[in-house]
Amino acid sequence: MKKIKYIKRQDSHWKQACGYSGETSLNLSNELMDFLTNGMVSPGEHCGITFSIYKIEFERALDFIESQLPLFVSTSKTCDLVHKGDEVLTKLRQNISSIFGNSERIYYTVNLFYRSDGRIYLNGLRQNGFSIRDYLVENSSAIEFIISEGEFSLHLLSSISEM
Repeated sequence: MKKIKYIKRQDSHWKQACGYSGETSLNLSNELMDFLTNGMVSPGEHCGITFSIYKIEFERALDFIESQLPLFVSTSKTCDLVHKGDEVLTKLRQNISSIFGNSERIYYTVNLFYRSDGRIYLNGLRQNGFSIRDYLVENSSAIEFIISEGEFSLHLLSSISEM
């Protein structure tokens, strides 16, 4: 079984226009939460979820980002236009190497938090300098969640043409 989350502005690290955002998590729909938890998480609760993620997909995502430049990256206080050759791209490539090492697939554990106000987030995404959000472009990227034989995998779809 699989479900796809299309990346909008709030969930993307890379934006097509300047806008201040300090977002560090991914917002999920009720449908995605139910898919990932079988409805076993109630408002105010959280649980850890472990996904397999794949090195080649992050390398492709970074290549896609570079092909779309210039793009904006922002925090709650800054908004910077990134061009080809910028050091932020080198850092993202290093983060892929660092987290994956010689492995083509690793396990990535995050926290699913179902807030008491009804909002649902995947947080705890940044691990050793690496975050899946760093490889997502608004209105171009998607995340595919797959459950197979009781295991979760998370796949990056870097361009809408892949979907």
